[in-house]
Amino acid sequence: IISTSHLEDLDRVKQIIAEALSAGRVSLVASGHTNAMRRATSYISKSAFIDDAMSGIEFYYFLQRVDKLLKINPEQVVASMKASLAKALRKEKMLISFTSQLEPEALEKSIRDFSSILSDEKIGAKKDVKLVKKNEGLYAASQVQYVACSGNFRDAGFDTNGALRVLHTILSYDYLWTQVRVLGGAYGCMCTFPRSGYSSFVSYRDPNCKSTLDVYKGVVDYVRNFDCDERDMTKYIIGSIAKMDAPMNSRAKGNFSNAAFLTGVTDQDLQKERDQVLACKPEDIRALAPYMEAIISTGAVAAIGGEDKIRENKDCFLSIKNLFGDNE
Repeated sequence: IISTSHLEDLDRVKQIIAEALSAGRVSLVASGHTNAMRRATSYISKSAFIDDAMSGIEFYYFLQRVDKLLKINPEQVVASMKASLAKALRKEKMLISFTSQLEPEALEKSIRDFSSILSDEKIGAKKDVKLVKKNEGLYAASQVQYVACSGNFRDAGFDTNGALRVLHTILSYDYLWTQVRVLGGAYGCMCTFPRSGYSSFVSYRDPNCKSTLDVYKGVVDYVRNFDCDERDMTKYIIGSIAKMDAPMNSRAKGNFSNAAFLTGVTDQDLQKERDQVLACKPEDIRALAPYMEAIISTGAVAAIGGEDKIRENKDCFLSIKNLFGDNE
């Protein structure tokens, strides 16, 4: 596919773009929580910005531009595709992750054959990504909202901590569950506190908007005043460890090992985090209040939902626009 695809076949290119646009229209709303969270994080994170440009809302806008350009200047599209392919698939960037009972030497000929078709093209100066906190309200034909808020605790000088895993469990089964789902009427609500520090809160099929953002702000006081008995704390710890030590097949182990290699995570890091989870006390959860304050105070917000609800809550956003872009 890499070496023999006919990029000049414009009929096929147009068909692929049309299919991608059609699938994108469905997934932008169907996976609204993922797209809202990715969009909010893209305002403050370069990696999330690139992720959004390659598979999120911004990618959908890119497909729209390509579709329009195909009607005006198809030769430019073909030339751009060829140039992009040469820049993306280069020998110097090839990374192989190997998981097998065979010895790695068994791959050597295949690797040599494959690398021979890759590009030797050199890349010029790296383009800097400029981040802008857009805080968008993105409307579509929807009766529910997906409301996200993102921030970074590392920017405030805090390091990752195993207690964050326990807090994730606590919020998922107590505070967020009660406030956003039980009282707010949303189908669900999630939070993430990854090692990168770029953390998010996001609701799923939510009838509300501003009140949900207010619930996220309330996380700070909830964590600062958290307390529970030993029995409940043990349940939270067990729930957290279960997610860390789930059995993995060979493929999952290979993927995990590859991710650890790319991110620089060691066995010692994993054990330290596990020990922190097992030793977690209510006071360790309360000590995370400044982490939550750092996340919320970043103020990166994005929501996908119905036009009436988005406009009704216009004070929550810096801009409001059609989710599907200017072509609608």
